[in-house]
Amino acid sequence: MSWLQGGPFLEVSFVMPLGADKRAFIEHILSGVSQLATSVGPAVDSAELEKLVGAFVDGYHDDEKDSSSVVYNTAQIPLTIEICGSRKSILHISRVSDSLAVVDLWFFGSEWDEEEWGQLGIKSEQVPSFKNFLVELYDQFRFPLGTVGVELNALELFDSNSGWPDESYSLARINVESLLSKGSNGLLRVMVNRQVFGLDANSSLVEHEGSFILDASDN
Repeated sequence: MSWLQGGPFLEVSFVMPLGADKRAFIEHILSGVSQLATSVGPAVDSAELEKLVGAFVDGYHDDEKDSSSVVYNTAQIPLTIEICGSRKSILHISRVSDSLAVVDLWFFGSEWDEEEWGQLGIKSEQVPSFKNFLVELYDQFRFPLGTVGVELNALELFDSNSGWPDESYSLARINVESLLSKGSNGLLRVMVNRQVFGLDANSSLVEHEGSFILDASDN
């Protein structure tokens, strides 16, 4: 049985620069989430966790018989996270280009609990806690872009329809000024790192520790 089932999923996600050392990257993410004030822990033993980490580091070819085919580096790590109760989550990490990765935490997003699967739903009054969780992740990682959405993640902000990995997933492809003027683009929350994008202060936008925050209500 899968750790997280059904849907829709609420996704708390961000993109991060990805260096050549993929093991150092994924271990940095795992170490960072373990240090949050919000309780986050793996739902697998250390041996299984190492297998999942190793699979991300090694990657796999699109065509196992063709060593020149596209290599995918991805991991899905089961977690337990304390947000308005103890709930199941999947930490999905994927290389989306040579220089960028997406980090995406999936939660069961139905309003109703699913007792058979041991999955808590998310009531409307609990959504702000997940928005605050994104802020907590920003404080830990200082990522360039982060989002909260239902069946939507930070890759929605890129001007690309390509499958990943693909070099079109570049921060240079994001029209940040347009994003800030149009609002959250269907997402529940967007966070933009001012320093990464060289943005000036803007009194009309909510700011937190060097980032702008746009919520769905800001549209």
